[in-house]
Amino acid sequence: MDNKTQIEQPGVISGVLDELLDNMYINNVDKRLRELDQPSENDCKRWIWELIQNAKDSIVEDNVKQFVDVKLIVKNELVVFKHNGSPFTAKALFGLLYKYSAGDINNTESTGRFGTGFLTTHTLSKIVSIEGDLYKDIGKKELCGFTATMFRDGIDADELLEGVRRMRKSLSYTDEKNNWTTYTYHLTTEQNKIALQLGLENFIANIAQTMLFCKELNTVELDNNGAITKIIRKQPKELENEIGISEFEITGNNPHTRKFLHKKLSKQSEDLTKRFKTNREVRLMAAIEIDNENNLVENETAPSHFCVLPLVGSEKHILPIYLNSPDFEPDSERQSLLLDGFVDWEEHKELGTIITVRGINRLILKESIDLYDSLVSYICKNGYHKLYLLAKGLKRTPDFEKNFNKDWFEKEITLPYRDVLKQYEVVETDSVNKKLFNDDNTPNIIIPSGNKEVRQKIYLLATELFPANLPLEKYSSNWAFFAWNDCGLFEKEDLCKFVSDKVNASNLPSYDWLNKFLTFIKGEDETLFKKYALIPNINGDLISLENETFAEGVDLTDYMLDVLNGLGKDLTPALLNNNITAITLPIKIDKKSIAEEINEQTENIINDKILSVSEKIEKLLPLLNTIPTIESTYKAEFILKQKQVHSFTKTLFSDFQIIENANNDIPEKAFQTLHKWLITQLMVVISDYKNINSLPESIPDKIKWINSFIEFVSKEIKEGELDEYAIIPNQKGIFCFKKDLSLDDNIPEILKSEQAENFGLILKDTLLHKELNSINISSKKDINTVIELINNIFRTADNLEFAIYLIHLMPDISSSILHNSQKKLIEIVQKYDYETCKSHSVSNIICSNEDLWSKANNTIIKSYKARIEEDKTIEGLKIYLSSQSSKNYDLGDTIIFLNNFYDYLTSMKITIDGNIVPNQNGVFCSLEDLFKDDNIIKELKDILCLLNSEEDFRNILAETSLSIQPAHSKNTEDIAKPIDEAIKETFADSRNWEDSNFKKAIALLIEYFKKHRENSKSYFSYSYTKRDSIELNVLLSEKDREIIQSYLKGELGIEQVKEKDNEISQLKEENSKLKIKNEELERLLAEKEEIEKEKVALEEQLREIEKTNPNSSEIEIIQGKIRVKDDEIAAIGDTTIAIDYDNDISVSDQKEANREAKEIVKERLEKEGFSFTSGIDGYSTVDGVIKGDTEYPLVVKSYKYQGAPLKIGANEWIQLMKPNSMFWVHFGNRNIGCLNLYDLLKKQDKLSLSFSTENLDFENRLENFAELLHFFKNVHFDFNSIRPDNYSTAENLNNYRFNERRNEVDLTGDDETIL
Repeated sequence: MDNKTQIEQPGVISGVLDELLDNMYINNVDKRLRELDQPSENDCKRWIWELIQNAKDSIVEDNVKQFVDVKLIVKNELVVFKHNGSPFTAKALFGLLYKYSAGDINNTESTGRFGTGFLTTHTLSKIVSIEGDLYKDIGKKELCGFTATMFRDGIDADELLEGVRRMRKSLSYTDEKNNWTTYTYHLTTEQNKIALQLGLENFIANIAQTMLFCKELNTVELDNNGAITKIIRKQPKELENEIGISEFEITGNNPHTRKFLHKKLSKQSEDLTKRFKTNREVRLMAAIEIDNENNLVENETAPSHFCVLPLVGSEKHILPIYLNSPDFEPDSERQSLLLDGFVDWEEHKELGTIITVRGINRLILKESIDLYDSLVSYICKNGYHKLYLLAKGLKRTPDFEKNFNKDWFEKEITLPYRDVLKQYEVVETDSVNKKLFNDDNTPNIIIPSGNKEVRQKIYLLATELFPANLPLEKYSSNWAFFAWNDCGLFEKEDLCKFVSDKVNASNLPSYDWLNKFLTFIKGEDETLFKKYALIPNINGDLISLENETFAEGVDLTDYMLDVLNGLGKDLTPALLNNNITAITLPIKIDKKSIAEEINEQTENIINDKILSVSEKIEKLLPLLNTIPTIESTYKAEFILKQKQVHSFTKTLFSDFQIIENANNDIPEKAFQTLHKWLITQLMVVISDYKNINSLPESIPDKIKWINSFIEFVSKEIKEGELDEYAIIPNQKGIFCFKKDLSLDDNIPEILKSEQAENFGLILKDTLLHKELNSINISSKKDINTVIELINNIFRTADNLEFAIYLIHLMPDISSSILHNSQKKLIEIVQKYDYETCKSHSVSNIICSNEDLWSKANNTIIKSYKARIEEDKTIEGLKIYLSSQSSKNYDLGDTIIFLNNFYDYLTSMKITIDGNIVPNQNGVFCSLEDLFKDDNIIKELKDILCLLNSEEDFRNILAETSLSIQPAHSKNTEDIAKPIDEAIKETFADSRNWEDSNFKKAIALLIEYFKKHRENSKSYFSYSYTKRDSIELNVLLSEKDREIIQSYLKGELGIEQVKEKDNEISQLKEENSKLKIKNEELERLLAEKEEIEKEKVALEEQLREIEKTNPNSSEIEIIQGKIRVKDDEIAAIGDTTIAIDYDNDISVSDQKEANREAKEIVKERLEKEGFSFTSGIDGYSTVDGVIKGDTEYPLVVKSYKYQGAPLKIGANEWIQLMKPNSMFWVHFGNRNIGCLNLYDLLKKQDKLSLSFSTENLDFENRLENFAELLHFFKNVHFDFNSIRPDNYSTAENLNNYRFNERRNEVDLTGDDETIL
């Protein structure tokens, strides 16, 4: 560098610097200027303070000039602000012109260090003319004058830059000094004028406080269109305890003085020193305004917080004092203190832990508590007034959305301020000032609260309650406005609670006061009469109208009240005090009400669950003992009723002092509850005696007494109540419900006997006592009732022993037919149930109604039929009959017993059913299953039994000695046929020839042929014709047969014999295979039939649900199950076809083949843009195949096993009939084809259609065949000429469609020979 030539800075550098400066300017002002197009109210108020700030900050670094004077001149649309502070430095001037803050953020005296407030003055005008003086040198020795105009009215960056250029051109310097710095604004819009007005109003409200806190302001003068106002600072005075007083004289149209008591704090702060790296103190001043009469003054529009200048926008953050600190940290627009969050400390990379700006604000605010304490203490000692303003802002902590932590402020500032106020006598009363709270922190002052009218009335009432604890009346409303909730705010409800807590009127000033109070509450809120006990009763006790019994008494006698009192209710507490005139009660207690009260009290006693019945009656004696006597006052019926109730009660409760008190004051209605309950209770007591003999011994004639009582209650109670209490004696003397009793209409006594009852035939319990005549019972019981009971007994169970008991009750001989039939039955019973009958004797009964025995007879017959069936054989029956009697029954005795039984059944026209008729093997069978033996000889029966024991003819032939025979018979011809067929079948297999039973049967038959040649030829067509061969082969030995056969077949050589043997072996092998194949087909068809049954059941369930609950979620589930069944049926169908054609394919193989086919087709179609939205889970039908907006129903079949025809089932046909359907077939080796209806039908050399005919009898089935295939079982088309070379591969979507035609018109063109 030392050897290089130095040159001047290139001109291009200067241009670049100017451009960068312009861009920085645009970035600084553009956003804020746009905001000021629509300025906020706070912006409009702040412009004056930003100008005063510039004036004050101009002398911060001036060691000579300590004060500044300010003038504000308003002339119509012209606003001029001027001050005589220090001249501009070049840096300060250009900082103003290009908008950057020239203040030092660490300079504690520079208010402008907080932001960019000068821009706010553009609410007046964005074109501002400035003139003033400028230091020409760095040493600040020489001055010059300057003028400049800011043009900040551009609407975009280009216009703003043009304004900068214009501003540069306007900047000029003069040798002459201006001495004052002047800012001139030209108001051009209505918004500018609004800003002017708001700014002036805020200036007037806050200039005195500002001059108090800003010592640099010497004088301030306002010339508002010729109206001159000056604010002149007077010399402050020191009072005591570092408290001072400052005054400011305000001249002009309204000359006055504003005074402030204040105290300041200034102490070293290590926290601030560390943060700002310079020695710093915490500085704070608290002030409160007073007037010339020593009243505290409230400025409702002024903010409480000042950072030298007012924090415009913080007015809602109210405090009882003004607080000013130049160390406050407000937000960038100086609208509020930063108090949000909880972080008071932060880490600094060099300084370590330092206090945050929010921590600074919280630190300063905490210091204000002691200053507030000092000011409150001084004010209270020195006789100041309107002390309620000391509570201003303490009622509740504000809840700001921005820059505020409510919880912290309430805990650290609001509550400590309240604690300060509690220490001093701040409430002015009629006597002396008093504290808000007592030492125990309870309210010491009563502050009436509510609206103005309510407060006044409460205050007047409260003067007689606590006159020494009320604020002065003129300040009472103010205290109500500023005091917080714990301060003894006394609303009308508090007054009500106070009165209610006094309990009795004697504890209140007077009844006159109480009437005033009640009048007040009545006018404000009558619901409080229910919420609180405020109204005195006769005893003076305060009662709430929530007590609905509280009333006024009208014309009440002593006897009424005595009876009511005797019943346990004293009315005096429920009656309004006679001294009360302010209100009337809606409820009146008169004679009618007394009756209701007595009834109610009676009911209370009755409903008292703790009391016994005796105790309740004892408590009811005052009313029960009252006997009315005057018939002109009471009805005669009522007088009699009360006397009867009294008498019956006295009889049943003889231990009580039940006496008669003649009195006529109590109304009839007062007895209603008593009578109703006592009558009921008397019935309960009688019911508890259980029977008539248990009634008290004091009753001489109990049946007469109960007759009298029942006659009485029958008239007094409602119809049906005797059905609720058992007080009517039955024929056993037991008390019963009326509904359970009937009149006895000549029922025989034997049917009411104890023995009858043991079988459940209980009658006396429900029959009215025969001596009772005081009640009407419409219900009667006669022999028909008995029959019904008997029927009911048998309806619940077949009681054989009861039936045997009943048939021992023989009908009178006058009913001869009935008598004789019952006699026959009892003779049978006495044989079959001999032991049971020994405990019963035969008795005659007058009854001609055979229904009495009908159920018993049926029970016996049913039992005997079942038990004979259980005996199984005649031998079993013989053994049982012998066990029942001392007689040993033989077969003849047993047959006689059976014939007697059959004869009885026949005579009674009872069907002989069940297995109770013996066949010729002695086994009991059903008569319907047997045949009459039409002289079939024994040998033929033996032959058939030998040939096939399961076809033993004796099993179907009835015993010939029975008195009954089957309607149909069997003869020799009937038995010959099965014999002939059995011989033919058995003889066909030479292996049977050596069977011993076969040999015996043939021997017997040959003998029969010899004896009965005439009919043998016609009856035994095979056996008789073949008799010689059968006899030769069966009855001769095997060796003999071989000799004869060799002789007969001697013309055959040995090789030919061997060849015949091989053919026979092959036939046997084929027969074995066919048998296996047949078994497999039978198994599959049985499985398919079972699945079809399950499907039908599901379809029935689906139809039922669709009828009853069409929106049920089960519908979709069942439909899915039906689809699964269709798939299973289709799979089995394909397999059976394969088996028919000798393909060894299982169901699982067929399903796997179809799964493979679906995968291959899915892969093909997805490549062509088809979407499978529902998967491919079905056996062969696939839904949900979409392309574009169209759905394509698919049927996919595997035909890789081509030995059998391709089968299309009913479900698959239905799928193919849908629009846009496709039919894909897999031929094996991933070779697939898409078939259409025309090709499929045209290229068949044979089309087989097979189906069950089960449902063909329904109408229209055949003519709608294609649509209705699903009605038939096992339906399919068999296509036996399906080959991949027969079908072309479709090249486009249209060719994929199975059936292109859609309507009947299209179908008319089909070739009938094809279809």
